Amino acid sequence: EAAIIIDQATDVITIPLSALFRQNEIWSVFKVVDGVVELQAVNIGRRSDQYAEVVSGLDTNDQIITHPGNAIKIGVKVDKR
Repeated sequence: EAAIIIDQATDVITIPLSALFRQNEIWSVFKVVDGVVELQAVNIGRRSDQYAEVVSGLDTNDQIITHPGNAIKIGVKVDKR
């Protein structure tokens, strides 16, 4: 068994692929600001089978919804689990 590193990066923001979706052909996530859901466009760089690098659109302290269900919409109030 072997592991081959194809690419490596440091000091990047990564998010689970499960948080990403397309909104009008633009990669987006649901971001939580003061307990309210907002739509946030993001630019994606490198991807693995589990994570994506966020080139722009998010800061390191931003909170996102990693597995948004059908009940998650813009303006909905949410609590952190």
